[in-house]
Amino acid sequence: MSEQVIRIQKTEEWQRLNENDVNVIRSYFDSLDKKLIRDNLVDEQHGLCAYCMKRIRKEDTIVIEHFKSIKNKEFALDYQNMYGCCDGGRNIIKSDRKILCCDASKKDRELTINLQDENFISSIKYTHDGFIASSDYRADMEINSVLCLNGLRDEKGNLKYDTATQIVAGRRAAYRSFANQMERLNKKLGNKERMYAEIKKMINNIENSDEFPEFAGVTLYFLRRRLRNIS
Repeated sequence: MSEQVIRIQKTEEWQRLNENDVNVIRSYFDSLDKKLIRDNLVDEQHGLCAYCMKRIRKEDTIVIEHFKSIKNKEFALDYQNMYGCCDGGRNIIKSDRKILCCDASKKDRELTINLQDENFISSIKYTHDGFIASSDYRADMEINSVLCLNGLRDEKGNLKYDTATQIVAGRRAAYRSFANQMERLNKKLGNKERMYAEIKKMINNIENSDEFPEFAGVTLYFLRRRLRNIS
């Protein structure tokens, strides 16, 4: 995949700005070439929202999310602090209960998790019912309470309301698609060696594609788990 290098110049005028003047800081960010930034983020993220893994496309008006709040002058123009996100449900009108997620839920709150940290990534797990969790307590709290990636759950942990963007249902559908694929492969291939080779091929095909399938993290999680079980 060919990606452009985004360089955002911090002028002398920018350097002199008062770090507490949030409105001026925002105006500087708003003056940037947003299309170039959005397009590059979509490419880097293989067409998926940084938080929920729903599809994002260059022709959509995706959200440029500041991982560390835009109120923080040090990071406001730092491209490495930007992610591409879905609208989180902001523009969805028809919903039983409008549960926002991703950037729309996070707002200006800051996370302790690092989306590019291997320890965080390895702590993530998914359930057959479409929920996402982390073995790290703090990360799990932020997934649920800040990013709202599991919608609204009742006291027993069951889904009460999905997000307006239906991400729990989307992850559940991704698992069912995986389960159906495995059932077909079992019938077709019939032995562990051939299954192992085919699953490795499926993983490689996803990881090397320019555009990942929606909710690719779910599919890869269960494919890798099946691979471990076979080996």
